[in-house]
Amino acid sequence: MTESAAYSLALTISVSLLGGAMTVAKTYRAPYSETLPKWSLSFLAAWFAVFSVGELNYVLLAYPMYLVVLNGAVIAAALVGRDRWAA
Repeated sequence: MTESAAYSLALTISVSLLGGAMTVAKTYRAPYSETLPKWSLSFLAAWFAVFSVGELNYVLLAYPMYLVVLNGAVIAAALVGRDRWAA
């Protein structure tokens, strides 16, 4: 269906972003619905994936960097949401 790996990757990230945005929004509204250790380990694993790419290749770095941003956003939403509940 797709001739280019970059095109396939863009589609994959776009579809994943739809679900990821909903997860971030839900986590902000209900911060205790997600476990911080799970997202923190995923965040750390994504950074390991970024550093394991041997060369500066944007196609190879795109998905791991997307996961760093997504996992970081979920963690931030949970922490900010918890502060909001505490106030």
